[in-house]
Amino acid sequence: MRRTFLSLILLSIASIYSCNSVVFEDIKEINENYWTNKDSAVFNLKIKDTKQIFNVFIDIENTDNFKYSNLFLFVKIESPDKKTIIDTIDVFMADYKGKWVGSKKGDNYYGKYLFKKAIIFPLSGVYKTTIIQGMREDTLIGITKIGISVKQIN
Repeated sequence: MRRTFLSLILLSIASIYSCNSVVFEDIKEINENYWTNKDSAVFNLKIKDTKQIFNVFIDIENTDNFKYSNLFLFVKIESPDKKTIIDTIDVFMADYKGKWVGSKKGDNYYGKYLFKKAIIFPLSGVYKTTIIQGMREDTLIGITKIGISVKQIN
């Protein structure tokens, strides 16, 4: 009975994760782990399906040299018809005790943070997405990579 219950739980978890397929994923390295407020990471999200629902994530890799528990980002999205929206987001990268959120990869920490939940892209085409760090310091030390991933929700 217990084995059947455990199998059912594992099957349910597997089916939940298999329902989300990645339609876009790109990550950019930050030069020498110094990210200035003049440097931007640009991503060209190619969207074909205008009826499908998506989750959009910001992917961040950092070292212990990053001295903050959060990261402010300016995210600019230009749609295929050239309309632009700009969001300011506050990414909480560590818990209240200072422990990094996400998984450890060697000496670095990798986090995937939900940016847009259950959205529909109204037009097919390329959505140019630009990310700039929005902290009060001109240069951040300890951010090694920044990226975007888009998952289709079935």
